[in-house]
Amino acid sequence: MSDTASQFTATSRRVLVNRYELVSLIGRGAMGEVWRVWDWHEEQSQAAKLLRPEFVQDPEILSRFLQEFSILRSLTHANIVKIHDRVAEGDDLAIIMDLVPGGSLGDYRKVVNTLAPAVAVPLIAVVLEALSYAHAQGVLHRDIKPDNILLTEPGLPHPETVRLSDFGIARLTQEGTVQATSQVGTPLYMPPEMVQYGLCSPKSDVYAAGIVLYELLAGRTPFAGPGTPVTIGQRHVHASVPPLSIAPALWQLLMAILAKDPAHRPTAAEATMALHGLALAGLDINPLSPQPEPDSWAKSRSVLPGESMLGREADADPTAKPSDHDSNATIVRPGSLTSPPAEPIGDSRVAPSEEPIDPSRTQIKTAVHHVIPSIMPEPIEGSRNTKKRMLISGGAFGLILVTVGFCG
Repeated sequence: MSDTASQFTATSRRVLVNRYELVSLIGRGAMGEVWRVWDWHEEQSQAAKLLRPEFVQDPEILSRFLQEFSILRSLTHANIVKIHDRVAEGDDLAIIMDLVPGGSLGDYRKVVNTLAPAVAVPLIAVVLEALSYAHAQGVLHRDIKPDNILLTEPGLPHPETVRLSDFGIARLTQEGTVQATSQVGTPLYMPPEMVQYGLCSPKSDVYAAGIVLYELLAGRTPFAGPGTPVTIGQRHVHASVPPLSIAPALWQLLMAILAKDPAHRPTAAEATMALHGLALAGLDINPLSPQPEPDSWAKSRSVLPGESMLGREADADPTAKPSDHDSNATIVRPGSLTSPPAEPIGDSRVAPSEEPIDPSRTQIKTAVHHVIPSIMPEPIEGSRNTKKRMLISGGAFGLILVTVGFCG
């Protein structure tokens, strides 16, 4: 027995499938717990996400857990947390994955408030690169936020330390755009098409990554402020993004990523290359001061089209699970956030730096080339209307298995 293993010999500790010994609790979510475990076979520490016992009794959840685990296990990317094993024993249902000890990007951001563009942009480029890989495998994340971006070591994050986590146990669907009859995601990061119509696609992940980039630069998400999750969700649909004093090229790319209409957003691969193509000189500025929450939100000129324009790819499914209403917590609940906004969205002039995107929806390259014509590559084949099975993930373990209630 190694010296490292010898510290995990307490017989009173709980062991899963006679292999994974629960050592210490890392965190709790709406659906379960995350534990540091010692893997007696591999003689190394891992992380285990355990589902709450009441959900283990749901035969549909258990069936889909077992069916879809192998697909998620196949995700192999340097910047995605690797899933190694699954546990289904008695009242224990868990997934075993890499232990990432450096905390999350959310933890780090709370300490430093804001990051310089030269630091933030490469981090989000890596997240988008990982998403591009996952999308190519038919997997959506659906809960991109700083808490789900882990770091392999503490201190100033850099691209090599980033690990995207919580792809979860998910739903298979028939098309690249799917309909969700339960709300899933985190209101501060939820794309407008999910808020308004319960629709999601790879472009929805891109939007959430753009919200995270804005947060790293500004010290707050663009639509944070007083109100309920419904209020915040409606700001995503109707409100203009408050401007930031950053390089024009970076701002225009960020506005393309945060376009209300998914057809006007770049794909994850296009956004990755565009971020890498930004001139370093324009990013080499000091971090911004934390930006105050606006007193009011101007009405955006970037419009979310009608549901018929976005398409509906799945039939309604009434299944849903309850969750909490923290605007920074992952939520899962029936229906979409379609109530009127809690506060009026004024008709005040749109911020000068918010430019309308080219109205053509035929190819995403039109919008992105319009914004940054000098750095975008040729369009990626299959980036639009790809008839591909998409694996929809729940994000933070608070909804890893709750996704049985929608998208398919």
